[in-house]
Amino acid sequence: MKHTILHMWMLFSVGCFYGFPLESEETDTLISTENSNIDGGSDTSDQGTEDISTEKDITRFTIKGIDGVIGTNTIKLRVPDSTDLEALVPTIVHTGAIVSPPSGVKNDFTNPVKYTVTAEDGSQKEYTVTVSVVLEGTIVAFNSNTEWTVPSGIANVEVLVVAGGGGGGTYYGAGGGAGGVVYDARYPVKPGANISVTVGSGGAGGHYPLSGSNGAKSSFGSLTAVGGGGGGSWDIDVSNEPWKGRNGGSGGGGVNNAGGGFGTFGQGNAGGDGATTGSWGGGGGGGKNSAGGNGAPNAGGIGGQGQDYSAVFGVEYGANGVFGGGGGGSLEAGAGAPGAGGSGGGGRGAKGGQSVSVAGTPNTGGGGGGGCSDKEDAGASGGSGIVIVKY
Repeated sequence: MKHTILHMWMLFSVGCFYGFPLESEETDTLISTENSNIDGGSDTSDQGTEDISTEKDITRFTIKGIDGVIGTNTIKLRVPDSTDLEALVPTIVHTGAIVSPPSGVKNDFTNPVKYTVTAEDGSQKEYTVTVSVVLEGTIVAFNSNTEWTVPSGIANVEVLVVAGGGGGGTYYGAGGGAGGVVYDARYPVKPGANISVTVGSGGAGGHYPLSGSNGAKSSFGSLTAVGGGGGGSWDIDVSNEPWKGRNGGSGGGGVNNAGGGFGTFGQGNAGGDGATTGSWGGGGGGGKNSAGGNGAPNAGGIGGQGQDYSAVFGVEYGANGVFGGGGGGSLEAGAGAPGAGGSGGGGRGAKGGQSVSVAGTPNTGGGGGGGCSDKEDAGASGGSGIVIVKY
């Protein structure tokens, strides 16, 4: 740089003395040098930066060669019913920078799983992936009494027998118990044989001073499910006999510290006890999968939970594939809430002056909700039963 400046000074002096123009390669060299970066790189101050992508879509989601149906934020797949949902490995194609969990990593799809795609700019998009099974075989459901003729070539069938749910009690009433639930994965049959099918009705709700009625039994051949027990009613004028929940497939709930009825072994559970103080919450009716909740001073007992058979018979039957929920107990007043019905068709209990009791869902065997303090507020009826055959 010193040599270039010295050389230019000499040319400038001579040029001025002799009067010729000052144009030379050295001049261009000096100007070019002064307009360059120090590190020899080009000046990029006027150039735009490269765009950072905002894309973050899943364009393909595959499990065992089956492509999922992709929505805005959902992906749904259906796989054969022999598929183990707990150990599936998805292949994921996406437009983002990364996806989590990554493609090719095993995951449990028993319940919906969330996948998140992150774009280059850091923004994210979440997808909920739901995998359900495609049921193989033929399913026949019966909602009323009949005879079924076994098709040729069939030696065993899967059978679900659900009895009618018990009716809810009245006057601080307790929830009705769920109808008994019986499942047989390999019930032996003979081709051409006629099998008797009985479908039980739900029990009537209690009218003062009587407790709720038991549901009717259901049967398929030699398989019999017991009807749900009726919920207890507070009969202060007669005796304490109606206070206790009735026994059944699942037991009805009790009132005023009376115990819930007993369930039938293998078919259901006991009802909950009633409260003795406060707003006298009625006990919840028992369910196939759990006992009814006890009533509390400020809350009705919840109905016992039903059993999920959707993996065998699908979600078209019962309450999305769930059967045998207990009815909820009532609550007289106060800030609390009546008991909710159990999953599988159980009806909600009533609350004094605010809501009436709810019946059990038809063809689930759900127990009816308990009625409240007004003697004219009857308990709700139980849901009817169902018989389902798969082969």
